[in-house]
Amino acid sequence: MLAQSLKQGTIIKYAPFINFLKKVETKKILFLVVTIYKNCKPIYISPKMGQRLSTEIFEATESGNVEKLKVILGKIRNVDVRNQGGDTPLMVASSKGDKAMVRLLLQNNADPNAKNNTENTPLIIASGYGHTKVVRLLLQYEADPSIQNKYGNTALSLASASRHRDVVSLITKRSEPSHLNIQNVKGETALFIAVDRGYEDIVEVLLLSGADPDLRTKRGDTALMVSSGKWDLKIFNMLIKPKRQGGGGADPNVKNISGQTALMKIITKARWKAVDPILLMKIVRKLLRHGSDTTIKDIRGDTALIFAIENFTLPVDTILELCYYLFLFGASTSNEISETVRDVLADNVTQSNRSKRENILRLINHFRKGGEKMFHAIFDNDIETVSQLIFSGHEVNAGILVLVDEKSVPYPPGKFNPPGKFYMKVWTPLQLATEYGDTRLIEFLLTNGAEVDGVPKDASASRWISRVHFRIGPKWGPNRKTTFIIAFEKQSLKNANLLIEYKLDVIGNAIYYLTYEGNHTKYYDLIDWIIVHKLAGVDQLSNDKNSLLAFASSMIDGKMVKYILEMGANPNRLAKYSPYHYDSSPYNQDYLPPLLIATIEHTEMVGAFYYDEKDYMQILEMIVHYNGDVDATTKYSKETALMLLISKGGSFDSIKFLVEKNADLTLKDSEGRTALDYAKRRGNLEIVDLLSEEKPITLNTGKNTARSLNDTYSNFIF
Repeated sequence: MLAQSLKQGTIIKYAPFINFLKKVETKKILFLVVTIYKNCKPIYISPKMGQRLSTEIFEATESGNVEKLKVILGKIRNVDVRNQGGDTPLMVASSKGDKAMVRLLLQNNADPNAKNNTENTPLIIASGYGHTKVVRLLLQYEADPSIQNKYGNTALSLASASRHRDVVSLITKRSEPSHLNIQNVKGETALFIAVDRGYEDIVEVLLLSGADPDLRTKRGDTALMVSSGKWDLKIFNMLIKPKRQGGGGADPNVKNISGQTALMKIITKARWKAVDPILLMKIVRKLLRHGSDTTIKDIRGDTALIFAIENFTLPVDTILELCYYLFLFGASTSNEISETVRDVLADNVTQSNRSKRENILRLINHFRKGGEKMFHAIFDNDIETVSQLIFSGHEVNAGILVLVDEKSVPYPPGKFNPPGKFYMKVWTPLQLATEYGDTRLIEFLLTNGAEVDGVPKDASASRWISRVHFRIGPKWGPNRKTTFIIAFEKQSLKNANLLIEYKLDVIGNAIYYLTYEGNHTKYYDLIDWIIVHKLAGVDQLSNDKNSLLAFASSMIDGKMVKYILEMGANPNRLAKYSPYHYDSSPYNQDYLPPLLIATIEHTEMVGAFYYDEKDYMQILEMIVHYNGDVDATTKYSKETALMLLISKGGSFDSIKFLVEKNADLTLKDSEGRTALDYAKRRGNLEIVDLLSEEKPITLNTGKNTARSLNDTYSNFIF
């Protein structure tokens, strides 16, 4: 039989006696003579010779000996002999990238689509090794790029897996569109493989060639799910970008076998693996902007919102931000969701979870009660819509969640991809109206009950700022800018005067601004703006009886005290003392002059790591320079600044300064003790000697004495 002769190594091609051979018993043939008349001599091939030529053709191919191969090809007629692995000489040459050898074999009718034991073709092998020239040559000889090996991989799949961009580009140009989306036994396409391995250049080529990013693997995952799960933002952007913009146009709502979308998977993965919250939110916002459906449920009936609520790994402020965007893009705010929030967080009531629960419920109320609609209406200066919302039940002082930049400037509603860092703040409608500068809208809100100095109704300023703001991070909390500060930053005198008409506390606002604004230049500008435009007097007291000079003194801010005194402030103006550094001060709420306020705060800080003597000395010098009374005493204990310094371990230089400025050493406190008694009690001999020196008696003419200043307590009118 012809088949048997082939097995014995006798290779015959173009035989004119095929029919004759079928009738002859091959067992009786000692040798076979085949004569081919085509400008060649008769060739005699025995079974033994066929085996030797098969070995030699592989040796020539392995060594790259073209001349030897030519000789062998002149004797052998079937070039597709096999080695033990099922490889043909063309496969061996293709794996080595020997273009000359490949060309010679193809010219001698080598089969470019032959398969080895693992069903790899020469094209698959050359593509896996990245031999671009060989791949091009094989394709010219009609190698089929759609053939799959034992594992279902094509030449394109292996080229993608090995990151051979030129080969991928070449194959995509020579392939039909359907060939780009062939899936292997795992259901993976060439695109999926490239995405999984993070090969951006390969992904770009495949997407531009029309590869489908929405095909699912056996597990139901898409390329978009893989890229988001690997936090690869660049590849993710390529996949999600619309096709008209050169992207893949991936569908974010394709489900895997668990019924989860890319949005659900990314939130779920953040529960079990550490992730950068900023990167997570970038991916989430992209998915939402490109149509990710927040109402889709998985096979258990859970939505992306439930996955976010159940996340105990991410920081609380990130979870709140995540929930905000889900609500913003249509997540349910029903009573059922509210109960779910309570149930999920009920079993683990830590301080963090309590905060998380409260604020998610606040988010639900915000969207349920039309907070977003109010924001849009105020931004558009739509008084009619604002009035409709208020009259239909929206609380005029209720907080509205607003996305702001690092300078606390709100982003317009609808802008969901802010550059750089951003924060989520709670604003009142009046704050937003002042920000956008419509005086008519501001007046409308004020006449309908908006609190001119108000913060969101669901939280007082002290609770929000001192607890929630620092407990859950700087991204969440109330807008610290009051309406007056917003008007100042926008330089809107018209709005400022309108707010003052409704009894805005100008000095209280200025003091509040000083508590969080680290830029002194801005604060100086604010004071100038207030004084120059006669919005308030420099000695005017706030609603809680504080003054600019008293507050700067409590901060031990020498430069600020100097600046306010230069603006004409009275150095002896009494104000209610509110401790800045220590709440437990015994002088809390006493009416005191700036010198005593500064001294009390200064003595509390002696020995602290942030203690700085220079600022306090500057305050002493400036107050004395502007005729401040060095002998003023506290209201009840009758202690002077000198007594306080001695009793609390103040510096020798500050004590000496007051003595040199004629502080009255004969004054006694409420228990009859003098400054010298204080020094003796502490056992400070240096100060005892300083105070024991005889000094000429001088009259403190031209200024209030301590006694005359104390007398004013009973007549102090506010």
